[in-house]
Amino acid sequence: MTQVAFDTLKFAHRLKDSGMPSKQAEANSDALNEAWMLATRDLATKADVRELRGDMQALDSKLDRKISEVRGEISEVRGEISEVRGEISEVRGEIHAVSGEVRSVRWVLVLIVALLVIPMLKSFFP
Repeated sequence: MTQVAFDTLKFAHRLKDSGMPSKQAEANSDALNEAWMLATRDLATKADVRELRGDMQALDSKLDRKISEVRGEISEVRGEISEVRGEISEVRGEIHAVSGEVRSVRWVLVLIVALLVIPMLKSFFP
């Protein structure tokens, strides 16, 4: 980052012209210059701001792309969830159909058992 210029000679002359002794004016000028350098060493220049602005725009574009990718992935996941829901619905229908078949088979088995047990019971109780 660039330092902002401070004219120590001009400042010292101004102090001398106002009646300050030469040595004191130079010491004040040097001290003020040192303080000025410390205070302004981390100031951003227009070029620094432009560079940062460019970096921020690049980062913003990258972030926009990532957000678009994530939205696309979310859309895909939603589609897959819809497919899974459809498959679950199909499985429920199949389970319901099998449940009905099991009931029918159960009644057939009860009838077969009854047909087999009744003759056996008749043989025990003539």
